[in-house]
Amino acid sequence: MLRRKMLRDIRNNISQYIIIFLMVLIGIFAYTGIKAYMLGMQESANSYYKKYNLEDLNVYGDFTEKDIEKIKKIYNVKDVNGKLTLPNLGVIDENNHKISINFIKENTVSKFYIVDGVEFDVNNNGIWLDYYYAKNNKIKVGDTLSIKYENYSIKRKVVGLITVPNLVYYTKDDTEIFTDHKSFGYIFLSVNEIPKALIEDSLVSRGIFTKEYFRKGIPVIYQEYIGYNNLMVDVNKDKNIDLVESQIDERIDYELISNVKDSFSYKAYQNEIDEGKTYVGVFSGIFIFIAFLSVITTMNRLVKKERKQIGTLKALGFSNFKIIVHYLSYSFLISLVAAILGIILGYFVLGNFFVAMEMKFYVIPKYYAVIDNSTYFVTILVILGILVTTFFATKKILLKSASDALRFEKPNVKKNSLNFTRKKIFKHMSFSTKWNIRDMIRNKARVIMGFIGVVSCMTLFIIAFGMYDTINAYLR
Repeated sequence: MLRRKMLRDIRNNISQYIIIFLMVLIGIFAYTGIKAYMLGMQESANSYYKKYNLEDLNVYGDFTEKDIEKIKKIYNVKDVNGKLTLPNLGVIDENNHKISINFIKENTVSKFYIVDGVEFDVNNNGIWLDYYYAKNNKIKVGDTLSIKYENYSIKRKVVGLITVPNLVYYTKDDTEIFTDHKSFGYIFLSVNEIPKALIEDSLVSRGIFTKEYFRKGIPVIYQEYIGYNNLMVDVNKDKNIDLVESQIDERIDYELISNVKDSFSYKAYQNEIDEGKTYVGVFSGIFIFIAFLSVITTMNRLVKKERKQIGTLKALGFSNFKIIVHYLSYSFLISLVAAILGIILGYFVLGNFFVAMEMKFYVIPKYYAVIDNSTYFVTILVILGILVTTFFATKKILLKSASDALRFEKPNVKKNSLNFTRKKIFKHMSFSTKWNIRDMIRNKARVIMGFIGVVSCMTLFIIAFGMYDTINAYLR
């Protein structure tokens, strides 16, 4: 009988149940999606940094292979790679695009993520090119690039398209906010590909040789004079970073040493996550709060509407327990199905959409949304809240006798409590206005929830349009 009644009730109150279903679905969908994308950004970056061995320390100055060996001998150091980044940008091909030029001997720290092509080999005379620059300029492996740097030129084939973990975010100069992958990128080459003329000019400027020495044609082993301006240090454990930093200070001369977490790329990406955390809780929390208020208000009204049916069931001899379980099953099944669907859609649709949108400005080759336990915890709380509301609404009616429950509910109004509507300015109001005022006073809880719901919705509108206007103003 109760099963047939449930189906009949659902048909008779289909609009109410659709509202409950949609509000739970939208609330969980928004909360899951916003939370999943923010956690996804963090987890995607952490996975990338770990798998491709992001350095812990960057040491800047003028270094040789001997300096690298000194640092490698420090107890807590796992590995050290040297990098020579030319101080000025080069020009690539006839398009006058700018390019950052880097020379390395090893690629074991901050390793390349190879999108296409071959792994780094110091004996390979090709170019490892920024994948996003290549993608935007339709460059593929095997193409030849001509690069000019001041009075020097390099012409080599592209042997690999790459991304690098310490270049998740990079710009051409301080005038740019976002990277223009169409007109700016980076390349890596073997140290063996450094133009000899560039090395000679460097040796002359450092006072090691004179121009006359090179004019005489005396053989020079150039590899012995290759220097690096950036040493990337991999430390075995985070807790040992400060210790290694102090030991480096004792062993070599340098201009600057910094933790990778203070680097431009790392901080820019992490700041985006931290900024998101400041509003993600409020934004997603308001969504779930509005949905929760709407559902418990609708469910409470729905149970009150079933007053006569509850009285009838009680008169027929059904126990209070069976009646409560019967009405709890409505809210439980509807909210459970809506919550599960909300989690699935929130993760696969909203979460992945937002992560993909963020990655237009950052370079993480493999990114994804992430659901953590807090999402399931909030979902359970929402379902429990709906069940508790249904329980107390049903219990309130069951406390009455069957005969009382079958009668229409009388409004709980104290004598003369609403007489003020006949006095002062109220006596000039229309009947419908007086009626609405009295109805609001009789249903205080519903009025309060409606007020909070409208305020919360307007808050969401203001946040959304405020963020939109702020970003547009910032980009100008």
